Order: sequence, then C-alpha cells, then structure tokens
Amino acid sequence: MIEVWPALRTDIAFRHRLLYPHGSGPWGWVRASVLSKGMLVLAVHRVIWAARVAKVEGRATGRPLGWLAAVGRLVALVVAKAYLANSMRIAPGVWLPDGGHVVLGALEIGPETVIEPRVTIGMDVVEGGRPRIGRGVWIGSDSLVYGAISIGDGATILPGSVVTRHVPPGAMVSGNPPMRLDTHFDNAALRATLARRRSANREQLPGLVEDARQ
Repeated sequence: MIEVWPALRTDIAFRHRLLYPHGSGPWGWVRASVLSKGMLVLAVHRVIWAARVAKVEGRATGRPLGWLAAVGRLVALVVAKAYLANSMRIAPGVWLPDGGHVVLGALEIGPETVIEPRVTIGMDVVEGGRPRIGRGVWIGSDSLVYGAISIGDGATILPGSVVTRHVPPGAMVSGNPPMRLDTHFDNAALRATLARRRSANREQLPGLVEDARQ
C-alpha cells in the first residue's frame, strides 16, 4: 500500500485546491477526500495498480491487495457508477467527478486533468487504439473520446463533443465532429470554476468560457 498513498495525497491536494482555492478548515479536507465519490474511484484504481505491481514483483501483498481491489472495483461501479480499465495509467493529481457515469479506458491520463460526469474515453473498436490524455486537460460532460489519438496538454473539450482526432495542446474544441474554437486557450480558470460548481449546464457554459477567456 506504500505506493498508493503518495498518489492519493496528490489527488486530494489537487481536488482541495480546486474546491477551496483560498484554503479551508478540516471539513473541506473531509469533503475533498472521504466524502468524494470521485476520490473513491481514484483510490480503487490506485490499489488495483499496486496489486498489479506487487503480483509482477512476486510480493506477498499481491494477493490481499488483489482481493481488496476486486471489492473496491465493485463498490466503485455500484456507488460511483464508474468503470476504469485496469491497464490505464493515471498520474497523481487528477479530478474525477462525484456525479459518476464515466467509462475510462485511455492509455494514460496526465496530472491536473479534470473529467466531468457522463464521459466515455476508450478504444476504437475497428483499429483498437486508445487515447492519451495530456496534462491539465478539461473534458466536459457528455463527451466521447476514443481511438489512437492524443489530447494535448491544456486542451479543452466542451460538453457533448465526440473526439476521434488529435487535439493540439491548448486548443478548445466542441461538437461532433469537433470544431476548433480557440488555439491558445488557458483553461486553468475554467477548470477551477467548473470544479467548484461540480458541473455546468449547457446554458451556463458559454458565459463561463467567456469569463475564462478574459
């Protein structure tokens, strides 16, 4: 379990920073950790990775960690309505939604990425490729990202998009097929704003995007 804690501490710190940019009392840390379904999903995935590593290295902890991971995965599926591929590598410091309804099968997800509810990231059933998600990406709700593509660092995928092609770093895309709305968009303020509001609806989003652009 030693490998799990450093990543989880980073996950909790990142979530807390987005929820409480000016700091909080103990309750804020509780909300960012044990009361968060998104954190539950991340914790289960990190235990699964620890179990995989322990098994490969022949450690005695491999089997009990595997049992714990199996139970945790079932709990995450039922309680948080989330499914994550065991082979997916998630960097420390990622936001997964409390609202759930996510299916994530990327090859890797970079740090400081925010994923909203009802997002599917997965394999192209024809070619078998899987996406790579960079650092500081924001993926809006009801989006689908699949295939052997790369979502560049700092990219922004607005809600309801279907992305099957590479997205350059810093680009903002929307739609199906996605149109590039901006080529150098800093989504840091947008990610923080939407994290605190949990998830913006379609009517609120244009105003939030414009505020972030200013």
